[in-house]
Amino acid sequence: MRLIDLLEALTDRFRGLTVFEQRLQFILEIHIAILDLYYQKWKANVAKFEISHPYALAGELREEGKKNAGVAGLERLCRVYGSSAWIEDHLKNWTDEVFLEVYADIIEFKAGSAELASKLSPSIATRSDDGTVFDVVIHRFHNLREKSLALIQSHLKKEIFEELRQYTNLLHWSSLGYKDGEEFNYSTATNSPELLKAFPLVASLFSFLHKTLPPPIFLRVYKHFASDLQAYFWEWIVTAHRFTTPGGILFARDMYALWDALAKFVSRPEMYMRRLHDAVVLLSLPSTSGQVGELNGEITLGTIARRLRDTDDTDVVKAMELKDWLAEHLEVKTLGLAEVLYMYNSL
Repeated sequence: MRLIDLLEALTDRFRGLTVFEQRLQFILEIHIAILDLYYQKWKANVAKFEISHPYALAGELREEGKKNAGVAGLERLCRVYGSSAWIEDHLKNWTDEVFLEVYADIIEFKAGSAELASKLSPSIATRSDDGTVFDVVIHRFHNLREKSLALIQSHLKKEIFEELRQYTNLLHWSSLGYKDGEEFNYSTATNSPELLKAFPLVASLFSFLHKTLPPPIFLRVYKHFASDLQAYFWEWIVTAHRFTTPGGILFARDMYALWDALAKFVSRPEMYMRRLHDAVVLLSLPSTSGQVGELNGEITLGTIARRLRDTDDTDVVKAMELKDWLAEHLEVKTLGLAEVLYMYNSL
């Protein structure tokens, strides 16, 4: 029997009580006690997950951490999230008249009780009529729900970033295409294998979350991950290296491949990494007119160079004109003039 079924069955027995003290005792010692046991169970699971990881000093926690790697960790956290969300939502919508009667009696006979305020609802302390006997429990499960969601986000980040470490450690962006005898052809170049090796993990983790979480919650998780990933690539690749033209093109190809992989789960995933996408647009511009790149037409690195030379960052009007031009012709809208200048100087 599920927890809610049990509580509803107990509530049917509770209806026969007419004395206020007995009803209050029943709620405290039966309903609240059972919910607290359930809460403590999931809270303990979350606490154990937080302190366990593959490199923990204690052997037991280290083994527990290994069990939580990958999808297994998400499964554990999603069980906590799903259970907490279900209890929170059900209690919020549980408008059984008998509980309204008990709360009204509490306000009449026990208003101001610090003990009941701590166990049932803070509104009791202020003698407010808008509380319920489950406010404290709802708040606890809401916090547990948010805690488990935060751990889902951090677990996703930790697992994928670890798999991307070899990629972010690459140093060839500033030398690609400049070695003697080395040729770089955009149309035939393959993506970086150090990035591609992370794709199976990315697919398995996001596939599980996509099937398990409600769509709005999944999108919330993805947005958080996208923000973290953008910052990660920005710090360790975009602003950490100078790029040759082939290096910039390869990085752009890698990012488009990553976004293609994520597009199975989110529509236009690159739109949640706008600054990274704008950088990719600049890094993938053809070096000369007619060269095939991510963008066709007459806009080249030379085009950007000329406009940058004609723009003084202290001239607000010209700086805004350049920003508007980039937005209109390249849809580059999130980068400041200094960042655009850096992108150009890095090539």
